[in-house]
Amino acid sequence: MGHDFFGPTPAAEDLWFPEQATDTQQLFYESIAQFTREIMGPAEEPLATGDYALARNLFRECAELGVFAAELDEDDDGLGFGVLDATLLSEAIGRGHSLSVGLMVHQGVGMLPVACFGNDSQRAQYLPGAAAGECIMAFALTEPHCGSDALALTTSAAPKGDGYVISGAKQFITNAAYADCFITFARIPEVGITAFLVDANTPGLSIGPEEKKLGQHASSTCSVFYENVVVDKSTILGAPGEGHRIALNMLNLGRLKLAAGCVGKMKTLLPLAGAYTRERTAFGQPIASFGMLRDRLARMASLLYAVESTVYRVASVMERALTEARGDASALAGTERLAVLRDFALECALAKSFASESLGVFTDDMLQLYGGYGFSEEYPAAKAFRDARVTRLYEGTTEICRVTVMQRLLAQCGESASTGAANAPCGVAAQKELFRALLQRHLEDNGGETKALLAEQTLSGPFAAAFERIYAAESVLLRAGEAPSSQRDLAAYFVATGTSANLACMHQISGSLSNCAAIGAQGYEANFPAVDVVRLRERVVEALRRS
Repeated sequence: MGHDFFGPTPAAEDLWFPEQATDTQQLFYESIAQFTREIMGPAEEPLATGDYALARNLFRECAELGVFAAELDEDDDGLGFGVLDATLLSEAIGRGHSLSVGLMVHQGVGMLPVACFGNDSQRAQYLPGAAAGECIMAFALTEPHCGSDALALTTSAAPKGDGYVISGAKQFITNAAYADCFITFARIPEVGITAFLVDANTPGLSIGPEEKKLGQHASSTCSVFYENVVVDKSTILGAPGEGHRIALNMLNLGRLKLAAGCVGKMKTLLPLAGAYTRERTAFGQPIASFGMLRDRLARMASLLYAVESTVYRVASVMERALTEARGDASALAGTERLAVLRDFALECALAKSFASESLGVFTDDMLQLYGGYGFSEEYPAAKAFRDARVTRLYEGTTEICRVTVMQRLLAQCGESASTGAANAPCGVAAQKELFRALLQRHLEDNGGETKALLAEQTLSGPFAAAFERIYAAESVLLRAGEAPSSQRDLAAYFVATGTSANLACMHQISGSLSNCAAIGAQGYEANFPAVDVVRLRERVVEALRRS
């Protein structure tokens, strides 16, 4: 596990947040953000109609900015980005339109498996072209009958001579229409799930039509069919039977990147919503002057701050772990890095769930602020709302991410009675202790059977959502300690509204557990003080207006 959730909270000085970015980091970020805004933006409509030549050209232009070489080792002619820089890069890409999904898939779960698990020959064959945007990668894991339970796949790879015959189908594969190579997961009988590098022009491989999607219209999403596709054993990525390890490692990292992409999207949309509410008038005054709409603006701003703080807190602790693991060595091999980072499954799942759920609330508020025009495709709110919805589905649904969180929290809860509430930021320490006590009682009520609890998912949703808010509240308070007053107001507003939501969770959980009356009464008195959120809201909205 990355760290004990109930153990010591990291010191603020050990964390990195975007305001600490160097000039080099800011310049790189702005170059990517400008590309997404000025180049990808105008291309959205033709991409949505299936202009695949334009899509490939945009991949090449993106490559010229160094995006696809960013996380490759220097030995592979890469830039050697660590977790923090890679997270910042994902945020910048996320500021773009729906082709951003394809770019992130190519750069992340497309290239990194080859970089981390590929042999010298495979890396030489695929990475130079992928880094140049010439060899577009796709990640073919999901199948028609299994989404969240991805490892229940039935695509088979039957041994034949010196190779294998792959048969089956994949669904919802990003970049499928114009990908050059598919990282394909198939089951070898009596061996297990194995990853193969299958070129798009291999006989027997075919691509289905574009999915008619709710959103993300400029990214390609198709089914992929394997009809007796013959591949050589040299196409195996990693070792036979270890495909599940590749898939799970990549999905874990992908969750943090997706969360960072949500930050980028929010940063693009918040100024648009703020400007619209100041320009649109009703009853003789700007709609930004109405209290209930100011509630929505303040919530949007505080959610952005909370998600951003959470994402970069996670990236910071992961970067620190890599630095400690590297020691005096100049670098860690790809598999060594993954061995360190896979211990942060809790943090990555929590960040992804919190970010994607927050983006859903954020875009819903944005659409409401635009009123009837929010329902019109001529304004940005409708597209933002549609595009955001899928973030709660891919890289692990919210429910799957929360199961991952609960697996680890239950294990930690059962291992030790110690907590880190004493050194958690003031304002959330008591809540952290309260919900730990409730989780312990939940575990005791079920005889300590964590497997049964996870199978039934009893109270998993309320518990995981509360822990997400507690982790985010810690993150904003750690970040805002010495920050300007506008950031402290954002942090206080988020903590206050998150506390209200946690109170509702506490009531729901307490009513389902035995002998929790004392815990509940103590929890209400100690952990849920009244806060003047209206005063905080006004300061947040005024700061937003001045920005």
